[in-house]
Amino acid sequence: MSLNELEIIDERFEHRQLPESHLEMLWARGWRHFGSRYFRHNFFVHSSKLFSVRALRLRVADFRPSRSQRRVLRKNADLRLRIGEIRTTREVFEIFERHKERFSENPPRDIFDVIASAEERHTGQTLQFSLYLSDRLIAVSYLDVAGKSTSGLYAFFEPTQARRSLGIYTMLKEIEFTRENGMTFYYPGYVFRESSFYDYKKRFRPAEVYDWNGSWIPYEPEYLSPVTIRHGLFADLDPEKYLFDLEDVGE
Repeated sequence: MSLNELEIIDERFEHRQLPESHLEMLWARGWRHFGSRYFRHNFFVHSSKLFSVRALRLRVADFRPSRSQRRVLRKNADLRLRIGEIRTTREVFEIFERHKERFSENPPRDIFDVIASAEERHTGQTLQFSLYLSDRLIAVSYLDVAGKSTSGLYAFFEPTQARRSLGIYTMLKEIEFTRENGMTFYYPGYVFRESSFYDYKKRFRPAEVYDWNGSWIPYEPEYLSPVTIRHGLFADLDPEKYLFDLEDVGE
């Protein structure tokens, strides 16, 4: 089955304290999560446009930063990076709230929609990457760690620092962490086949894309125009039929 001949996938479940072994297995099958909500889908609707979803991963031993990514590294050489356990300080909350104002649709309601409370968190490790300009916190990202893989969960930054390309910079530091700690895969999250605000993730090469049929294949970025949705196009899609228990995804 080619990527252009897909059936609709829209699956989800909720689980607290998900075992680490399940987490890595789910990433390998195109799953993502926010907090205790796990999901995978191969389409997405944004601003009345239909987008085809692609799940990406990098083999970190093969990754080499591009010329523009090396410029981002140089541009941010004055920043100090702290990697450690999650610390939801007042500074973190305030930056998160300012950052989400940049989005007109579907921003997380609050930070715990993204990282989950301590009692709901999976049994793998979630690390907080904190970037400081002198002593001022200007960006935060969260990286899940499980087995031989890591997964970029979410990143946010001070809108006044947008010229630093901190979303790209935090990804580069997460890849660096993954490689230095002897792990194999980094999952940067979803992109769209069509042009979108996720296109910066397409520039991390070489990458693999999940074919939604059990295999990862080499990825060649595409930049198409999204389809405008006609009224009622997905009116018969019932999300309830895609809800299932953790047992259904296997060990």
